[in-house]
Amino acid sequence: MIIVKIIRKLTRLLEGVYCLMKQLMNSVKKKAGERERTAVLRLEMDYELATLFDAMTEKNEDLKKQTKLKLERIRQELLRLKAL
Repeated sequence: MIIVKIIRKLTRLLEGVYCLMKQLMNSVKKKAGERERTAVLRLEMDYELATLFDAMTEKNEDLKKQTKLKLERIRQELLRLKAL
């Protein structure tokens, strides 16, 4: 009888540990994905800043406007990821 109670308690304990490990792994995967997305966004931002510079040099108002909109979208996403 005592052994059965001990086994039940151990089973509940192991289930709790399993749930915690599962949550930890999900958190690690999410953070890795966010880091990867942040790196891509920074590359996009560099490219768009170079494009904006070219547009300003060429006095191309349409391209300036489009590039600023893209940069704003990138900024918003970086803020959402708390990477800015």
